[in-house]
Amino acid sequence: MLDWLLGLGGSPKIRPKHLQDIVEQLLSQQRPGSGEQPFPLNERELKRLCGAAKEVLLKDPSLVELRTDAQVVVVGDLHGQYQDLQRIFERLGRPGSDPKVWVFLGDYIDGVRRGMRGWPMGLEIVATLLALKLRHPTQVFMLRGNHECSEITVLFGFCGECQRRSTLAVWEAVMQVFDALPLAAQLNGSVFLCHGGISPHLKRPQDINEIRRPLDVNPNGEGLLCDLLWADPSANISGWCPNPRGVSYVFGLDVAQRWMRDNGLRAIVRAHMVQQTGFEVLGNNEVMTVFSAADYRESGGWPGLALDVGPVGTGAGVKALAASQPCWMFWSTGWLPGCAGWRG
Repeated sequence: MLDWLLGLGGSPKIRPKHLQDIVEQLLSQQRPGSGEQPFPLNERELKRLCGAAKEVLLKDPSLVELRTDAQVVVVGDLHGQYQDLQRIFERLGRPGSDPKVWVFLGDYIDGVRRGMRGWPMGLEIVATLLALKLRHPTQVFMLRGNHECSEITVLFGFCGECQRRSTLAVWEAVMQVFDALPLAAQLNGSVFLCHGGISPHLKRPQDINEIRRPLDVNPNGEGLLCDLLWADPSANISGWCPNPRGVSYVFGLDVAQRWMRDNGLRAIVRAHMVQQTGFEVLGNNEVMTVFSAADYRESGGWPGLALDVGPVGTGAGVKALAASQPCWMFWSTGWLPGCAGWRG
């Protein structure tokens, strides 16, 4: 694949055909043990892919404003479970195969070794999504999660995965991509999407654009950036409380409702918390958590979930966020109809 790049100097320009080849090559991997093998792309190819993706990602604002009449697929935490991403594409189609817009909410990496499923395949998830972002920049949007942080990846395994399957230089290149990721999105002015949650420092969504990228994240920090990546909702409290994670806050449904009312929003969709059914809905379909890594950390067969959301902008569209038809859960043994899912 040495001829896959065009251009000399400056930012690499990758032929669409070669981007498609990367996606096909990676998605064709069916063996659970692939995470134990050297990564299929070499260091030079991965670094070029990361360099091109960083440039494209920085063209998106920190708050991505999505205006679309198309369906929108929302994917939560994946944590290196590449087979779950493959199942999502098998069921809902790949980005670019139809007009759907895809929003990935972060935590692409830092999985754990799990029995027959073997080692995590975070490199496959990152490379596949970056290639798809480059190939379909107006249909694929990647947001940052709390694990897209250099210090966290050292603690939770992705740095080791890069060293084991590729090189430390590849890890450094991926960290530069993570530092360029947008932090949140707003769908048709009605739905706010992020990895963690809202913040007492966030008066209106557009304030997020004051955060300049690229930037690293201090996992022990505080403030708006930290809250977007780490905050959690709860129906059991009112106001703001310290987060048991030791970082950021837990916010009550009353806080979320007041913030949405002040900003003309109908729903918050976020990830970050493993769920027994793959998702959780608080209030009147107002705060939804989606988690896409099935049986994460051997949770007892809990499913993962991806949201297939119809056109948003009306009350009916937002209500569909929690309806059975647009919610697809998945088990490793296959899909079930309607609101169904997969287990690890």
